[in-house]
Amino acid sequence: MLLPAGAAPRTLSKTPLAKPAKYPRIRFSVCPDAESVNVNVARLLLFGAVIYLLIGVRFVKRHEWLVITRSGKYIGFKKSGLHWVLPFLDKTELVDLRQVSEKWEETPDQIIETKVHDLVKRR
Repeated sequence: MLLPAGAAPRTLSKTPLAKPAKYPRIRFSVCPDAESVNVNVARLLLFGAVIYLLIGVRFVKRHEWLVITRSGKYIGFKKSGLHWVLPFLDKTELVDLRQVSEKWEETPDQIIETKVHDLVKRR
């Protein structure tokens, strides 16, 4: 390296470098401590439970019934209101009673004979 005229070459100083200021030590670890893992797992489970409960909520209107089946077998029905069913296990079907009542009026009367030989009119 060429030096300008009259410049002396630089020498390394023998004085020690200033020590850096002491800052709080930041811990970076690959494996977090067990308490934070437990808290995160508990939060995840709580979040999953809340979502599971919300998925099962069904609202049935005044003119509807909710028919519930599990694995194709009839379990029961729910009338109007707010109901909870087992998500992913129970299959639900809303039945509109306004349509059912119209079909009911269209069906003809039936006469049934009972075991005691009485005639009963059934609609």
